[in-house]
Amino acid sequence: MFGLYIVSFTLGIVVSTIILHPYKRNNLFVSILCGLSYLLVTYKYKLSLYTIEYLILITIMWIIALKDIKEMIIPDICVVLILVNKIVFSFIGLNYKQELITGIINGLSIGCIILLLSIITSKILGKPAMGGGDIKLIFALGTYVNIYKSFIGILIGSSIALIYVLLKKEKNEFPFGPFICIGYYLVFIIKYFL
Repeated sequence: MFGLYIVSFTLGIVVSTIILHPYKRNNLFVSILCGLSYLLVTYKYKLSLYTIEYLILITIMWIIALKDIKEMIIPDICVVLILVNKIVFSFIGLNYKQELITGIINGLSIGCIILLLSIITSKILGKPAMGGGDIKLIFALGTYVNIYKSFIGILIGSSIALIYVLLKKEKNEFPFGPFICIGYYLVFIIKYFL
């Protein structure tokens, strides 16, 4: 089993290097974090279909986080890939109809709630409170967990984002996608304890 963890960690580092390649840099810190995120998923789910599903998912989440940091955009194709990943692995599972229907209902529920909150907040502030890509990302990631766990993921991500904003001391826009990804990632790792 130790060999599996080494392979998982190494795979994470290789994937991060590939993801960072378009930016003409290789950040050792990001590579180690990516490797650790792969390692934790493998440790949590051992050698199973869940491991493969979540390794694919967090690879897409890393792409989203880095793209949002660099370009302030969450590519629609990445959101679609998250949904395709969910659909494919739902069909592989034994209870695919129930899992897929529940996932879609959960995603739509959290997505609509966040969209409504974003509209209300935007009206109050007089400027956009959250980008459309962030809302689509929350919908897609919400298909993997129930609404309660989605709220926990959003709360974790928002708390980390608040700390970031307070430390940054600038009041302009910032990429929220990476914080959403962090929050949901932590929920995926600890979801059976919630």
